Amino acid sequence: MATGQTLVDRASRLLGLINSGESPTAAESADALTAINAMLDSWRNDRLMAYALQEETLPMVSGQSSYTIGPSGDLNTVRPVSIESAFLRESNIDYPVRVIDAEEFNSISDKTSTSNIIQFIYYEGTMETGSLKVWPVPDSANVLHLTTRVPFTALSLDGTVSLPPGWEEAIASNGAIAIAPEFQTAPSQVVMKMANDSLKGIKRTNSRPIMAKSDYRMLFESRRSNIESDQ
Repeated sequence: MATGQTLVDRASRLLGLINSGESPTAAESADALTAINAMLDSWRNDRLMAYALQEETLPMVSGQSSYTIGPSGDLNTVRPVSIESAFLRESNIDYPVRVIDAEEFNSISDKTSTSNIIQFIYYEGTMETGSLKVWPVPDSANVLHLTTRVPFTALSLDGTVSLPPGWEEAIASNGAIAIAPEFQTAPSQVVMKMANDSLKGIKRTNSRPIMAKSDYRMLFESRRSNIESDQ
């Protein structure tokens, strides 16, 4: 868990503004945080950037198989981009819940089955709220715990944020570049390389390969040959 202050401190150390164990003044921390938040806001323009992990809890309702997630939803929170993992807690015992895709969810033949323990969840995002479907349909009020991937919101100095692997390094090193003009200094080449490499690593992790498809297969599959007539 990082805070805005720990990220500001790290960026400041990378610039050589403070020594180990020190923190900038309150005014310097506020200025640095403003610059870092502006940087994070600019990252939103890149679809491969600007996500954080967030822990959420959603009480199950007996007989309810679909839940909305987002502003004014059943789970009133920031609409997730995706759900990374989940587990169900019953009587202080945690049961793993698998996150599945639309194809796998649609393949479930009996979607009305009930149980006190959920096995699968399927999440579908929309413009303002997301839809979470669970299976089997819960028949008790256990609590579903979710780890969601959400867009970054502005950091605060004392607020904590759970970051995916590599993100703390990226924010601190790129934050050092962002705050450098605020303090009339410049980052070293080492910091510049750290910033560049960390961004490349995140984009590599967040990228999804695009599978090329061809209609030629359909043409060939529609034809059948006869080895005797050679047609």
